[in-house]
Amino acid sequence: MEVENEIVEKLQQSLKDAILKVSSPRKRRVFIHVKTDALKDTIRYLVNDLEFKHLSTITATDLGAEI
Repeated sequence: MEVENEIVEKLQQSLKDAILKVSSPRKRRVFIHVKTDALKDTIRYLVNDLEFKHLSTITATDLGAEI
């Protein structure tokens, strides 16, 4: 899980206060929870800087009229 730990460290260094929670429970899995207003910047960082080619299981809460 060396690669996953490296990714977690890079996320923590780059996104700092935007991160609510980040973990790597097993090989090839990194879970990150970010503040709503940091979502686009987080995705941009993952794709452009860390060169992720595939992101999966991106979830959010639909608040209806509050969005």
